[in-house]
Amino acid sequence: MPRMSFYNASKAAVLNFFETLRMELRDEVGITIATPRWIESEITKGKHLSKEGTVEVDQDMRDAQVGLFPVVRAERCAEAIVDAVCRGRRHLTVPLWYRALFLWRMLAPEVGDFTQRVFYRRAAGGGHGDQQQAKARRFLEATGAKGVLQPALLQSSGIKWE
Repeated sequence: MPRMSFYNASKAAVLNFFETLRMELRDEVGITIATPRWIESEITKGKHLSKEGTVEVDQDMRDAQVGLFPVVRAERCAEAIVDAVCRGRRHLTVPLWYRALFLWRMLAPEVGDFTQRVFYRRAAGGGHGDQQQAKARRFLEATGAKGVLQPALLQSSGIKWE
């Protein structure tokens, strides 16, 4: 996805900062690093800033970005984080099966690159309509997987505009 490199670099910096802080502080402060994936929010409902700087809601763009990944309810994520902190866990990934993706990324990065090319890259040249639509979105619609992978609240139009 465009401009994701800046986002990912900032997350890597935060992750490494807290890993280093954990080593420096040892047992003085407990640090739990949570790495949630797609969480139900205004963003996963399609709210974003347009190129002109205005707030827009575009569920087509949301479907293209979220794609084949499930969206976790915010309450479920919060419960998992509180539980991990109370247990003193060092790391938490929500949902848990996402850990396998980290392993794939480390052992076979070509698999992730291929998946990105096939499902998430939009057509070159800034086409419109179906040409611009990501393959992940078309796959979700064709298989009916959208109803399983994304909570019903994501399909609602009740999005805050302020």
